[in-house]
Amino acid sequence: MSLSKYESTTGTTHLARIARAILGPCMDVLREVLANEISPPDLEKKVKTYVPQKGKPSISEKQKRIVYGKNYSAFDVTLLYFLLRNMCSIPPHKNTWGQDPEPTDKSVSANIERIRILRNEWYGHGTDISLSEPDFERKWNHISQIVKELEGYLGTATKYQDSLIKLKTCYMDPDSIQHYIDTLRTVERLQTDVKNLQEDVEEIKSVKIRKESQIEKDIFDQWQQEDSCFISTKAFEEIEKIVKSKNMVIVAGHSGSGKSAIIQRIGLKYRKQDWTVRRVKKVEDILDEYSSSQFQKDKTICVFNDPLGKESFDEILNSSWQTCEEELKLYLRTAKLVMSCRNHIIYDNRLTRYLVNQSHIINIDDKKRKLSVDEKRQILKRYTSDMNLSDKERERIVEVERYFPLLCKLYSSNEEYKNKGVGFFTEPITMLKEEIEGFRNKDKGKYCALALLVLFDGDLCVSDLFAEKDMENKFKHTLKLCELPENTTPPAIRDSLNSLKDFFVKKIGDTYHFYHDLVMEVTTLVFGNDYPIETIMYADIGFLRKRVKLGDCDEHDDPFTICLCDRYIEQLGDRLYTELFGERLLDVVLNPCLRNDKVIKVLKEKLTDHPEHLQILLETKKLAINKQELHQTSKNLLLTKLSFLNLESKLATIPMNTETITIENQVKNEEIKLYSFY
Repeated sequence: MSLSKYESTTGTTHLARIARAILGPCMDVLREVLANEISPPDLEKKVKTYVPQKGKPSISEKQKRIVYGKNYSAFDVTLLYFLLRNMCSIPPHKNTWGQDPEPTDKSVSANIERIRILRNEWYGHGTDISLSEPDFERKWNHISQIVKELEGYLGTATKYQDSLIKLKTCYMDPDSIQHYIDTLRTVERLQTDVKNLQEDVEEIKSVKIRKESQIEKDIFDQWQQEDSCFISTKAFEEIEKIVKSKNMVIVAGHSGSGKSAIIQRIGLKYRKQDWTVRRVKKVEDILDEYSSSQFQKDKTICVFNDPLGKESFDEILNSSWQTCEEELKLYLRTAKLVMSCRNHIIYDNRLTRYLVNQSHIINIDDKKRKLSVDEKRQILKRYTSDMNLSDKERERIVEVERYFPLLCKLYSSNEEYKNKGVGFFTEPITMLKEEIEGFRNKDKGKYCALALLVLFDGDLCVSDLFAEKDMENKFKHTLKLCELPENTTPPAIRDSLNSLKDFFVKKIGDTYHFYHDLVMEVTTLVFGNDYPIETIMYADIGFLRKRVKLGDCDEHDDPFTICLCDRYIEQLGDRLYTELFGERLLDVVLNPCLRNDKVIKVLKEKLTDHPEHLQILLETKKLAINKQELHQTSKNLLLTKLSFLNLESKLATIPMNTETITIENQVKNEEIKLYSFY
């Protein structure tokens, strides 16, 4: 081939730079991902035990020898892709291995796939040996984004991104131009035929596949996505070391400070080491894992966000820790538990003494561990490297203390906030409120989607909206409330939720959740103030207990508390009265509004009007319990006898003539008799 073809045009130099980027930083970052996933000795062992299915072997003898040489720098892109896909625990992207990933998919597997596609794009091109300026810029930006996201997953430096910056402008002599183009065009094409790439490495992964349900895989996929921009800080490094030696660790901090990101990353790291990792939502989930036949002694870790409540200290959750204390001690002898908790909750004087005495609590917002200015700069750079922020703006941003990691993430995910600049970081709550209020007037579909998420307590599966009559009625009422046509379908709501992903909402499996507690708190505040009656009627009874207050809010209240005036007492009394006869009795009894004289009056009047209901309240609910389970939590009881005794002094009372309505419990022989009201 004539050398002049490479010397004469800018286009050939563009193509050579792309070749260097693919064969250099792209392949090197894949090698580092592989090294992060599996060590050379473990890789050799897995390859030797890998039994391909019938047909053409998925890895050649030559490739096996390269693997056994344990020199990752000798692995070409074909071998790297095969090993990352088949020998590691990297979840497949949404469109599965071997297929083009969705443009918005930032998962590790999606970016590995993109490098494979880039490599194959130039294989066998006989005449197309140059790139126009626009095509070069587009492809270069694409490669830069891939490398950035993979380095974010690694959580290390930005050396490959820095290499790309240099490669884009460095001098290239004619010989090197020809060399890189020829190398890119002649290396054996990476095969993606499923017959040649066996996906089922059953002998290696069968145990993990049996253990992880689809929802668990979806959760870990979400964690991986959120982890892609994680920056390792001094606080994280300290916590990581402590978790190795302590079996119960609580990461404390303010909302938006990165607590969840830290414990999720720890969970992902242990998962790579073949530990059983469980995301748990209540204490009983931990005990279920411990009693499971698949429990791995000394190789199990549970990850628990907000074990004592999010917005406020939760008496019911705290009581469950007391109830399960003995069983938890047994679990913690051979397994780990890492949790996140807000500062004002973990230091509440009502906290179960067991948690205080037995756990190692690390406050990531204290003077010793809070984010340094340099760490903030790194986090900001990770999220805003492609934005035109001035040095002055960046210095003002890193002065922000509250919600800093979260705000960087939200800022990078929303074009409107990018235009707000520093203002978004200094007034985030105001900005969020204004956008939600803007949806109410300008984009009713999005406002309705968020309203439904509020009314379904941040846990909305769109396909279930017509599963029950109550859910259907709530859905239709919300459509009317938001001034949407009554024939609006659930798929239309799904489209609105999808348009809010990675900022207001996140999707795990088929279920939508608020992206973060801060987003949830601001959204519920806006909706609760806009539509207090609907909030009273349809919101979860636990939400009403924790977030709704009667009277004026003062400076000592939580800024996200929904304060109702006296005009709503009748509706609130009606809702509480109805819930007295439901399954969530304690959420009624512990509701602070039940101490309000006017609410008590509403309940008394209703009981007077319906004396037959009083007999229902006075009925003894008799629940049999096995003698061996007497001191354990029963799945048929909200709380055990000890929990009721502990809560007895805290339960609200409702005077009614000469009678007092309260909760008592009585233990006799092997039975618990729970008197709802006596």
